[in-house]
Amino acid sequence: MRLIIAEKPSLARAIVSAIDSGAKKEVGYFKCKNGDVVTWLLGHVLEQLKPDDYCDEWSKWNIESLPMVPKEWQLKQKPSAKAIIQTVKSLLRETSEVVNAGDPDREGQLLVDEFLDFFGWKGKTLRLLLKDLTPEAIRKSFEGMKDNAAFQGLKNAAIARQRADWIVGMNATRYFTIAARGVGHDGVLSIGRVQTPTLGLVVRRDNIIDNFKSIPYYVLKANINLSDKGNILGIWQPNSKTTQLEEGYLADKSIAEKLLQDIKGKPAKISKYERKEKSESPPLPYRLSDLQVQANKKLGLTLKNTLDTVQNLYEKQVVSYPRSDCQYLPESHHANAAHIIEGITGTFPQYAESVHKSVDLKRKSKAFDDSKVAEHYAITPTGKKPSGLSEIEMKVYEMICVRYLMQFMPIYKYHSIVVEFLCGPELFCAIGRDVTEEGWKHWDRAEKKDPDDDADEQDETAVIPRVAVGDTGVITDGSIQDKKTKPPKPYNDGTLVKAMSNIHQYVKAPEIAKQLREVDGIGTSATQYTIVEKLLANGFLERRKKEIHSTDTGKTLISVLENGIEPAKILAYPDMTALWEKEIGEIEKSGSTVDKFLSGVIDKIAAIVKNTADMKSFSGMGGGVKGTEKCPKCGGAMRKIKGKNGVFWGCQNQNCKVTFDDDKGKPFVSRESVCPVCGGTAKSKLGQYGTYWRCGTCDQILKDENGKPVEKAKKPGERKD
Repeated sequence: MRLIIAEKPSLARAIVSAIDSGAKKEVGYFKCKNGDVVTWLLGHVLEQLKPDDYCDEWSKWNIESLPMVPKEWQLKQKPSAKAIIQTVKSLLRETSEVVNAGDPDREGQLLVDEFLDFFGWKGKTLRLLLKDLTPEAIRKSFEGMKDNAAFQGLKNAAIARQRADWIVGMNATRYFTIAARGVGHDGVLSIGRVQTPTLGLVVRRDNIIDNFKSIPYYVLKANINLSDKGNILGIWQPNSKTTQLEEGYLADKSIAEKLLQDIKGKPAKISKYERKEKSESPPLPYRLSDLQVQANKKLGLTLKNTLDTVQNLYEKQVVSYPRSDCQYLPESHHANAAHIIEGITGTFPQYAESVHKSVDLKRKSKAFDDSKVAEHYAITPTGKKPSGLSEIEMKVYEMICVRYLMQFMPIYKYHSIVVEFLCGPELFCAIGRDVTEEGWKHWDRAEKKDPDDDADEQDETAVIPRVAVGDTGVITDGSIQDKKTKPPKPYNDGTLVKAMSNIHQYVKAPEIAKQLREVDGIGTSATQYTIVEKLLANGFLERRKKEIHSTDTGKTLISVLENGIEPAKILAYPDMTALWEKEIGEIEKSGSTVDKFLSGVIDKIAAIVKNTADMKSFSGMGGGVKGTEKCPKCGGAMRKIKGKNGVFWGCQNQNCKVTFDDDKGKPFVSRESVCPVCGGTAKSKLGQYGTYWRCGTCDQILKDENGKPVEKAKKPGERKD
């Protein structure tokens, strides 16, 4: 028996439909007529042990135990995957050969390999690489299978990333959580290679907005009349003689008014006329992150709303696999175009006429490129006519269909026009375009430009008449617009994911930026929304209507990382992902072990956790403080803790760590007073029935009244010593 292990149920179904559509469905697997068995996992069904699972010492959160690095890395079974684990484990005992049908990437390689290793499989293993899930492509892939051992580098690269994330996440989270508890923050400060740089993006954007000082400025526009050639509206351009410029803006209205007065009715001459032929190819088909950005922009959907919606469409078999980072399609998919487009026009008849006129099935956009297709291809319609879709599902489905149709539309062509004219020494500029072929833009649903957006003062869609250098005219009129510089807009779901995918734009170091561009930023399309949701759930980010802002807790954490211990700065930026990717890429190519790479990661994290954190740097940590009191000994924060013998209070300052009993929700602090019996020193104690006093000189047990020791009243007949 040959056992084919797919990464997920949907892949198993695709394999069965290609090799034996009549295979018998059993619980957890398919049995083919030729004896092959196709089963599946649910992604990673094994997970890394938590620190507590390794040893008792790591079950306690203290600085002394850091850094935590397992001597022998171990995995455990996920309880949620118990049934499928048992099924595949049983099938493994009966097989003579295994086919690893994980996705053709690092994680796909690892999740099947680690299962085989965990259950001691030593037999023959082949590797099935599927980049295209059409039946023909799947059958062809079976013919080209290689020995699974040839992909050791892919597996080692995934292991390196997995273990490095554990080392950084577990140690940095504990270190900064312990430090923050020193000022009373009662919560876990989760640190991660992707989530913390994402938080940094939002914090830095919010800081720019909070500290932004708006500058008033003025935009002068003038209209030149060229007689029979028409009119051109141009914007005044600052020159070296202009005064009162602030950050490149004309900040003095009186100067603008004088300029306007000086040029009205005066002759002007065309000094530049540039007309260039340009074109734009259609946007590539959607990957998940781009679909999330556009659905947020056009439909107001959150990241999770979009993922859930497209997942439903996938399960209804009307679109391809949704959790894709790829915008390209296998070249073989071009043959399916007629079937897919027929399905689209059958669902959206309003497109039928335009499709008939403009769509050319022989046209092949740059989206069809095998060299750009990795483990998944772009999100596209399947050609199956949908039924029973909700309103939102239909709108998202339409977006996917329209983007697919664009691949067969003509290229958008236009002439870009730049005109400059002089009125005396003053220069004015106008920018426009002359569309020669609308092409795919006919279906472009891009949002209209925000009328208050200062990023582009020119209307590039303006129609500009043909003129020539040297043509003369007269400035007939003009206007002055009052403007104010504006800060960048706060992030929302769509723009934050876009920033994560294009995070290289926020990195100054060219090599780091290049590496991040090659790996499409930080996180994957499948995980980016979970990162954002985690930051929201952990109190680092918050939603304000459609906007996403950082909280005081989030701002303080990033401030501590950026301005505290120098080695910790890297945690707040995406540089770590880029540096890791370079080394992990070498592991993938060479198949070398991960030890050297992990040694470097351990050194970096040790440099952080072996420092004593400056507790005062966490003083701005807002929110999440529960049941804290000031330590009588050091002034640090005390935290109420539930121990084996009941509740007690512990100082969170790592240099103090004093503990106190709990007295009705407060730490019990012993006091001293004069003994009413002998005049010695009595100290307060906490007993089973509350506070009492004991004298250190006469050893008398004394009653507490209003915080003072008093001699117990004598019972009748009791002798007084």
